[in-house]
Amino acid sequence: ERKPISDFVFDVEPLVYLFKNDSYLKENLHGAWHNKISKENVARYFLYLFFILWLIISIFVL
Repeated sequence: ERKPISDFVFDVEPLVYLFKNDSYLKENLHGAWHNKISKENVARYFLYLFFILWLIISIFVL
């Protein structure tokens, strides 16, 4: 009988090589993706905060 491997951890960091300034840069693909998503989330939350502050100010002014 075959048993599934439950404690298996896929511990390989995918790397991508970027060509910039006439040389190759080795970049961790997960790190690059995480940085991009983090920047997008910060921008989104800043927009939400601005909208909520605008609502609060407009309620107190009216």
